[in-house]
Amino acid sequence: MPKYVVLSVFALCAAVGADHPALGGTWVFDPAHSVTSDSKIKAETLAIDQQPESVKLSESVTEANGKATVSEISCNTAGTSCKVKDHGAAEVSFWYNGDMLVMSEMRHGNDWVVKRRLKPSGDGHTLVIEVIHITPTQTTETLTFTRQ
Repeated sequence: MPKYVVLSVFALCAAVGADHPALGGTWVFDPAHSVTSDSKIKAETLAIDQQPESVKLSESVTEANGKATVSEISCNTAGTSCKVKDHGAAEVSFWYNGDMLVMSEMRHGNDWVVKRRLKPSGDGHTLVIEVIHITPTQTTETLTFTRQ
């Protein structure tokens, strides 16, 4: 009987983990396959460390004028808010919605709110991030990244 309990728990854990998309790794921005409105980004690299109940995003961006910024966000995936100190105070939250990871980010209270939906391709070589500008309202952008 204990053997079946252990096998059942293992099977349940594997099934829960299979519901989450495989996002871990290093991703490089592909501007040719992205739809942006007046992007000032020259280059971007996104490193994702995905754990069963948390995500850590490290982002390195080089703007068209050569200015480089690095930011790091680490939070659980339960949808609860986490404080971030990079580039001004912000609150982020992550949660899974089917085959995508959703990230909500708020800055300056609720004056700046963006929702990002991260979804890998079926073959795992491409990551599409849909950037939905809630406040202030702007056109939704689709950023495409390729796995390194």
